[in-house]
Amino acid sequence: MILTGTRIGSYEQERGLQGLVERILKESEVQRLRLSSLEPCDVTPELLSLWKDSRLCPHIHMPLQSGSDTVLQRMGRTYLTADYERAAAKAREAIPDLSLTADIMVGFPGEGEEEFRESSRFCERNGVRCYARLPILGTPRHQSGADGR
Repeated sequence: MILTGTRIGSYEQERGLQGLVERILKESEVQRLRLSSLEPCDVTPELLSLWKDSRLCPHIHMPLQSGSDTVLQRMGRTYLTADYERAAAKAREAIPDLSLTADIMVGFPGEGEEEFRESSRFCERNGVRCYARLPILGTPRHQSGADGR
């Protein structure tokens, strides 16, 4: 089972996401549970403590979007690369053999070569695993004709 959404950490019922995960682990026979799309602010010691249950897969998908703070600000993200690094370090410390995956938008409108290089260096430095994503119809990136790299 995968719990996913654009902001699953903002789930407000069941004592938040942590309460929901606790309830699933306590009241179900689910054998494997994975959390996807956690933002850096969602990665708390309390949530990470739940990985003591081996049914939680040692995987977190935490969208980065860009390894450049200036691009993150233009995107309207609520975090900077340092916030991402801290959250990733906490998660790696708490979860042995963690697989951390992320979304990276390459060619975001206005992104220059130096910002692209900042993102590349950030990913290399932090061992972030990434996969390709195509422009989404109707978004500023799609409308600008940006095709990524």
